Amino acid sequence: MINKLGKHPAVYDPRTPKLKAFLLPSTLPTLPPAADWVTDIVPDADVTMLLNGPNTYAPAKAPDGLGCCVAAGFLNKRQNDSAASSDIMIATEADCLAVYMAQGGYVPGDPNTDGGIEMLSFLKAWQTTGLKLSNGSVHKIGAFVTVNLADPDERRMAMHLSGTLMSGIQVPQSFEDQFSAGDPITVVNGSPIEGGHCIVQAAFDATYDYGGCWAKKRFPIDPTFLLTYLDECYAIFDTELWIANNSCPAGIDGDKLLAYLKQLGN
Repeated sequence: MINKLGKHPAVYDPRTPKLKAFLLPSTLPTLPPAADWVTDIVPDADVTMLLNGPNTYAPAKAPDGLGCCVAAGFLNKRQNDSAASSDIMIATEADCLAVYMAQGGYVPGDPNTDGGIEMLSFLKAWQTTGLKLSNGSVHKIGAFVTVNLADPDERRMAMHLSGTLMSGIQVPQSFEDQFSAGDPITVVNGSPIEGGHCIVQAAFDATYDYGGCWAKKRFPIDPTFLLTYLDECYAIFDTELWIANNSCPAGIDGDKLLAYLKQLGN
């Protein structure tokens, strides 16, 4: 495998709120046939690996890349989401390294500490203490919810309501072969599993869902592949903005979700 992975096996916590429990069917918006929340504020040619594969940022320390896919996914999501606001954030290798050191325990130059990250713990840290970037600033989220892995329409609605999703997949060798060739990601029976990987999902059309990772902002994924290999998926909401504006996305029971978070102590 040329590129790096790094997502730990999915962890289930029954307390984690589920998106479906907070949906209001009577006010849900109509799901469009296609949508795309991927930002183009960074030209395709300038998108980097964010250390999750061969890189020139720290060649003496990790020339082949690090298992920092979860940290990279966080930054790719933040970059996409920031395009809709005045607070533009450009994902950088320095930020990915800072987050991976803090959340994954990585020590630069010590490959024994390059052990990847568990997504659920990462999201909990993002929500509670926040994630510190290389400039010392800290970013927090208000809430995250799990999305039904077996329901493509719920996943697409989650994108429609929250923008970029953070998703975890089990990666067969065929994934990287197809990714490197620029082909759509499809199921190849018998392809061996290489490990876990975090991608972002921020677009879909009538044929494909689209993922982002490894310096590609959009690559097509057959929905059947996700039904087969997706093992965790999260929608993330800025509940502080809901409170400030006294509103939340149509179709979400914001009061119920905020009450649930308060009950959990978040």
